Amino acid sequence: MPSSLLELPIELVYRIMDCLDQLTILCSMRDVCMRLNTIIEIYNRNKETFSTLDVKRQQIGAIGGRYFFDALRTNTTITTLCWHQNTIEARGTQHLAHTLLDDMNTKTINLDDYNIAPLRAEQLADALQTNTVIINLFSFFL
Repeated sequence: MPSSLLELPIELVYRIMDCLDQLTILCSMRDVCMRLNTIIEIYNRNKETFSTLDVKRQQIGAIGGRYFFDALRTNTTITTLCWHQNTIEARGTQHLAHTLLDDMNTKTINLDDYNIAPLRAEQLADALQTNTVIINLFSFFL
């Protein structure tokens, strides 16, 4: 009997993934190991490409934001990111800025009701100047 997820037959891993939403697969399973990355790439439901990722009011936090933005760096399909009403603090904003330096796919970002410390806002502005792909930026800082 298999003792870990890595030893399960691929069919059982698919059944587990069938019970998860796209965000959970992207943030929790991606980059855990090479085998899971391979399974995620060939997983049929994952073949349905989605270009908009709406992550609102998820209470992801700074650490979750780091994992999320690291996963977004290697994503090639998401062109619109709605990240409103999330608080990921200064550290999370720093990870967003680093991601924007590398991300050449995302064209629209919505940061509505997103609290950013002044120092991180400057870092985010520098990243946006470097990123030549982003066309629309929506933000209403309170």
